[in-house]
Amino acid sequence: MDIDETQTVTIRVDDTGAQYPVLIDPWLQHPSSTAPVNKTGAKFGFSVAYCERWRPDFGANGDYQGSLIIGAPYYDDGLVGQGKIWAFSPTGSGTNTSFSVVYFEAKGEFANANFGYSLAVAQPFDLPDGGAIKTFQEESPVQADLVVGSPGASSGAGRAYVYYGANSITHPFGTYNRTANRIYGGVMAGENLGLSVAVGDVTGDGYQDLLIGRPNYASGEVNLYKSTSTGLPGSITTSIFGSSTGEQFGWAIAVAGDVNHNNPDGQGISLRDVLVGAPNYNGARGRVFLFDGTASGMATTAYWTNTTANAGCKFGYAVAGNGDIDDVNNKDFVVGAPFYDGNATDGGAVFVYRSNSSGSPMAATILQPPTAQSGSRLGYAVTLGDMDKDLTQDIIAGAPWYDKAIANDDKGRVFVFFGASNSAPGSRVTHAESPQSTPDGEHFGSSVTYIFKISDPINDNRCFAAGAPEAKPLGVTGAGLVGVYELAPPYP
Repeated sequence: MDIDETQTVTIRVDDTGAQYPVLIDPWLQHPSSTAPVNKTGAKFGFSVAYCERWRPDFGANGDYQGSLIIGAPYYDDGLVGQGKIWAFSPTGSGTNTSFSVVYFEAKGEFANANFGYSLAVAQPFDLPDGGAIKTFQEESPVQADLVVGSPGASSGAGRAYVYYGANSITHPFGTYNRTANRIYGGVMAGENLGLSVAVGDVTGDGYQDLLIGRPNYASGEVNLYKSTSTGLPGSITTSIFGSSTGEQFGWAIAVAGDVNHNNPDGQGISLRDVLVGAPNYNGARGRVFLFDGTASGMATTAYWTNTTANAGCKFGYAVAGNGDIDDVNNKDFVVGAPFYDGNATDGGAVFVYRSNSSGSPMAATILQPPTAQSGSRLGYAVTLGDMDKDLTQDIIAGAPWYDKAIANDDKGRVFVFFGASNSAPGSRVTHAESPQSTPDGEHFGSSVTYIFKISDPINDNRCFAAGAPEAKPLGVTGAGLVGVYELAPPYP
């Protein structure tokens, strides 16, 4: 394979003796990221998030640059299990690009806080989107705020930390281990506030709002914090609750876009719906909910909910939305069910819900591993992104217990199911393997994030990052790593 100065990829294959069709691996693998200091059981890569910010020093006239936020919620840095996160900038070019330069780090305040269990990156909470972004790009090299969940803090009451971006190229989230700008805390031991976090403009005013889940408080709860020109408030704006004890409502949350097309006409408002998973509902069958965004917060009654008849499948364990999977200008969403018994016991599945012109989610398209394998747990982690640049969103899904070579090696695999114009996804699919050939039990695909731009301004290929939190870099058990994969044409 050759990559020339225009980033054109030429692949030459010796097909002597081959039996057609021949599968050519489309992935360009970048060097893996590991913690600056590998520690046993840290689970680096348990969570990953993509941060895109404007760099006036990047390229000829300034450009966007991608970076990675990586969590290790069991990392010990003075306290057992306090957890730690790092923000990495890319270095190098082409397939030699690596995320190895740390520009921010922070750690938990308490033992067993699991700081970094969940992550979310937002454009600045105190700046509206649209035209204001251009002004912000011209004035500052930073275009992101950071949210970190710490569900084990305070005896499991949990906390969520918000770090506002700083006006600095080298330290865009400020100095290392600084005090967060906002800290939100749970009330009761074991409720695990911060186990899930999400950001998006739910209220339609141009400002990014914050959602925090506390899934083990009674039936579960999700809190919304409505942002304004002064940033996030100190208290909750709106709360929504589960209705079945122990269902873990709020285990997974996402801003889904305007699925049901209920925006007020002619008012320039773009309300977005909130998608919530409750995977322990009804014998762990699980269920998901959609709530309308409103100008003041969000509706407290769901306008759509769904479950499955598959006991124990944990439908709603992972959710993602705000994408157009079939290129018909509607907002679609996906739901992970990692213990779904479809073509194999606990093989897992991703349920794809496409929205129609009337705003109703259509019957789900169920995606499963093309080769059935028991215990692979597809749908453990899901996200959306246009990997092949065809204007349809593709589904990136982890199957972290997928066996690569032998039964129960649990190395893990990430599948990409490509979207398709005016049709259901799934006719085209590819996958990527763990970046390490040995040892086993890495659980690659436990976390996934889409990467729009990695480093080189000329290179327009799309990437994803996936965590392998049980990997053993340099022989350190459970230290964890993150692999970055670039999809190069010709596309599958």
